[in-house]
Amino acid sequence: MRSFFSWICAAMVASSGADAWAQAADDKPSTGLSPGPRTNGAKALALREEGEAFSKANDCRAAVPPLRSAWALQEDAKTAVLLGECEVRLGHDPNGAYYLAQAMVLLPEGAERARVESILQDVSSRVARLEIVVNEPGAVVVVGEVIADTPVKALFVTPGEITIVVKKTGFGEQERKVTAKAGKTVSVEFTLRRGSNASDLDRPEKHRPKLTMIPAYMGVSAAILSIGIGIGLRVEGKNQGEAADAYEAKFPDDAASPEELFERCSTVTNFRRTHDQYVNASTGVFVTGGLLLGGSFVYGLIASRKTSTDVAIIPVVSTVNQGLMIEGRF
Repeated sequence: MRSFFSWICAAMVASSGADAWAQAADDKPSTGLSPGPRTNGAKALALREEGEAFSKANDCRAAVPPLRSAWALQEDAKTAVLLGECEVRLGHDPNGAYYLAQAMVLLPEGAERARVESILQDVSSRVARLEIVVNEPGAVVVVGEVIADTPVKALFVTPGEITIVVKKTGFGEQERKVTAKAGKTVSVEFTLRRGSNASDLDRPEKHRPKLTMIPAYMGVSAAILSIGIGIGLRVEGKNQGEAADAYEAKFPDDAASPEELFERCSTVTNFRRTHDQYVNASTGVFVTGGLLLGGSFVYGLIASRKTSTDVAIIPVVSTVNQGLMIEGRF
């Protein structure tokens, strides 16, 4: 059995080991899975000091990447000032104006703030400023390579013709070109409409064009003509059938020579064949006329309504049922 003194020693060793493990964990680089404020702050400070060293050596091209990384981790006034000054030195006035404006928000009153304000005023005279307002919250604004959420209160751009694109899911997108002048602010308002892809801001929403009834009238006329032709063909077929019956009735049932029987059978067969041809042709014409009539009727219903209607017409020609069967789903 362990003594009380042994338990105390074990507890002290465990506590010392836990502190050492915690210190080692703090010294390890963050994986980004759960970065805490302390870890972000330490990383941001290290990156800012790296960028500041390059800036003091007049190597702003090397200073900007670590300073931007530091700003992404922690937005503080000193990083914004360093970034703004380096961007201006590199000739990137819009970027410089942005970071200097952010520094003005974070800096307290004092000599440093007055110095930064003087630099910002000088840079602002060389860039243009955009203020973009959209009626729908959550819209995205794209200006060149810059993507921002609305509302955009201060976006610094190079003077000249600027293309502004505003988009939102379900509202399409709109585009407008504006002329931005150095030292001036351009205010732009967008009005998004649900389901509209129009690029013209004053363009009304699209409506489904009203269908004309002319195709329906033409279809009915063609259907009537087809049905009339079918009736004529059916009548002619009936005449051929009656002619076959009358021809057979002229001859008695007494015996006849093979030549006479062959001639009679040929004549009757021709009458029957012609009868069948007329009947079959009339059936096809009736089907066509029925399709035209049904289609014209359905089209007339669609054209007379303001709302769209899904229609399916299925012609069914059966050897059992005579005529035309049309099924429609409205």
